Amino acid sequence: MKVLEVKNLKTSFAIKKKRFLAIRDVSLHVDEGEVLGIVGESGSGKSVTMKSVVGILPSNGFVESGEILFKEVNLLALKPEEKRALLGNDITMIFQDPMTALNPLKTIGYHIEEVIMRHQKVDRVTARKQAEEILNIVEIPDAKRRLTQYPHEFSGGMRQRVVIGMALVNAPKLLIADEPTTALDVTIQFQILKLIKRLQAENKMAVVLITHDLAVVYNMCHRVLVMYGGKILEEGTREEIFNSPKHPYTLALMESIPNLESDEKAKLEPIEGIAPTLENMPKGCPFAPRCKHAMAICADVMPTGQAFSETHSSYCHLNGGGDA
Repeated sequence: MKVLEVKNLKTSFAIKKKRFLAIRDVSLHVDEGEVLGIVGESGSGKSVTMKSVVGILPSNGFVESGEILFKEVNLLALKPEEKRALLGNDITMIFQDPMTALNPLKTIGYHIEEVIMRHQKVDRVTARKQAEEILNIVEIPDAKRRLTQYPHEFSGGMRQRVVIGMALVNAPKLLIADEPTTALDVTIQFQILKLIKRLQAENKMAVVLITHDLAVVYNMCHRVLVMYGGKILEEGTREEIFNSPKHPYTLALMESIPNLESDEKAKLEPIEGIAPTLENMPKGCPFAPRCKHAMAICADVMPTGQAFSETHSSYCHLNGGGDA
């Protein structure tokens, strides 16, 4: 069952009285119990796509067109109060910096209780009991005492566990995790990802994991979308993307990853050039200016999708993508 389905999403930003298209005709879906990874360099459109879904774009950003279906309900057609009832309840989002979600002047208990009371008809005493339970679930020891403490009394990893607990306390159907471990050291990253994976499996949640870390994608995700320049360039199962990448951008990402099994003298292959900005987005394939295999048509014509299986497709003229 599709929990989330995005159809032909276009999102723009107003900059200096001009409109620039940031998300260009993106379509995706995530099923119940599935972890979908969205990978790509900074500025590729990963976070903007999901912020469009949740409705938390900056003041100069707006959805131009498309559909965003949550369990077949178009979120773009909902009234503000109807959408607020979904957010924080059926749909939740966590970010890489937990302090953006935590008020330094409020206790940890207050944060979790407010989320519970906003969506459940319970009193503060009942909410406090649930808050203590959720801290135990996210493996924070001495939960009862910890509820009385403030965010600055927690480590970065512990704060991220609190934010995950806040996101899961109302048993959401969809969790969007935007670079949830970037600011943490490697050991804590592993613990947080293991926690998300366990809770996702136990609750059969649909999860969208946004990251630039391919190792995280490989260990966490069932399917993968590769984004660049506001478009999806390749999509497939984890095995298809890692074992049989088709798009030159996906191949370039793979070649830039250190491999412990390779020759110690082997050099990593950097991706030459810089990602396009909103003001200088190519007319055709956004990766064309940096692609070693680019042809004349690539700069002017966006290729259509070429399917390699029911789950695997790539948007590239080299793969046989025709005129758009």
